[in-house]
Amino acid sequence: MQRKANSNQNTYSRIPERHRQICRPRMSPTAFFFFSLGLVGCLLSGGAQADDCPKNWLSYGSHCYGYFPQELSWPRAQAQCQRSGGHLASILDEDEHEAVATYLRQAQRWDDEDVWIGLSIPSRSRAWTWADGSQLDYTAWEKNKSYFALRGEHCALLEESSGRPRKSDVPTSTPLNLLAQRRTGLTSTQSP
Repeated sequence: MQRKANSNQNTYSRIPERHRQICRPRMSPTAFFFFSLGLVGCLLSGGAQADDCPKNWLSYGSHCYGYFPQELSWPRAQAQCQRSGGHLASILDEDEHEAVATYLRQAQRWDDEDVWIGLSIPSRSRAWTWADGSQLDYTAWEKNKSYFALRGEHCALLEESSGRPRKSDVPTSTPLNLLAQRRTGLTSTQSP
């Protein structure tokens, strides 16, 4: 063992003096402290800025959006979303709509199915209402179709081919895939 230590010393001593500092750098205690502090800061901030949405969900604004090819009726889809701390998605402006439509095209890949969203005319009502209670201001609905005069329970969907919202005359009992929405930061791992 003594021989090995001497061998290492001899190897180091054969390095020219001007290169020894490169081969065996020494960090001052102050430099080591700030280096360690910076490293800990990077690790902590990386965890704090991690995406708050479950894997394969879209993070947009303060919400997460998840696509689920489960084919449920509108009421069952909404109940399933509520059990996981969310609701069927509300699409409140054009930017949100574009982000969601792009996400759906990527998530669906070859499915190309209509998707339930959280807009409906609840029974005993004549007004379209978002599942989260948001006001209906954004109306990029399918051109040349008006379902404002529908009576009874009706729901909206995103069309498979265009990703455009459509107020539907499809019965709420029709099984379709769903687009869930929930606030970021929820810890529930249960998916809709």
